[in-house]
Amino acid sequence: MMLHDSDYVNTIIRLIRRENYSAEHAVYKTANKFIDFFMGMDDEIMRSKSSDIIDISCHIIKYLTTGQRFIEVPKFSDAIIISNVFIPSQVIGLGIASVNALVVVSGMKKSHASFLTRKLEIPSVINVCEIDREMEGMFAAVDGFSGEIIIEPDEETISLLNSRQKRYTQVKSAMNDAVSKKALNENKQKVKLIA
Repeated sequence: MMLHDSDYVNTIIRLIRRENYSAEHAVYKTANKFIDFFMGMDDEIMRSKSSDIIDISCHIIKYLTTGQRFIEVPKFSDAIIISNVFIPSQVIGLGIASVNALVVVSGMKKSHASFLTRKLEIPSVINVCEIDREMEGMFAAVDGFSGEIIIEPDEETISLLNSRQKRYTQVKSAMNDAVSKKALNENKQKVKLIA
C-alpha cells in the first residue's frame, strides 16, 4: 500500500528530480519525513505506522542497492530475541524461524508488528527497560500473558509457566473444536452463528 501512496512516492520523485538526490537517499529522506510526521501524532495507531514506513523503506533501499527483494532475517530457534524495535517483516521472518519469544525495548501495542506477534502466536513483551548485554546467553523465560521476563527462573517458576502454556493450548484446542462443529437448533436445523 505504501508503494501506491501518492504522497510517499511523489515526495521521493520530487527529491530525485528537484534536489538531484540518488533514489536511495530520496527514499531515506522521505522515510524520515513520514516517520517524524506519524510519530508527532497523538493516536498510538497512527504513531505505529512509523514502523511500517521504516519497514517498506528499508526494503526499497535494499532492493535499490543490491537488487535483493527481501531483507534476510537471521535464523534462530529456541531463542528469545531482544531488540529495540521490530518491524513487521522481521516478525514474520522470526516467526517462521520459530523463536520462543520476542522482547521489544520500545514498541507499541497497536503496531503492525505487535499484531503479527499475536497472529503468529509468538509470546512477546513490549516496552521493557533497557536490557543489559551481559544477559546475552543466559537462560530466561517470557510470560506473554503477564508481560514479564524472568532471568534464570527457578523450577517452580518454570513449572508455573509450563502449566499456563498447557492451559492455553487446551483452551485453544477446545475453541478450535467448537468452531468446527455444526450449529444446529433444537429441531436439528442448521443455523448460522455470527459472533
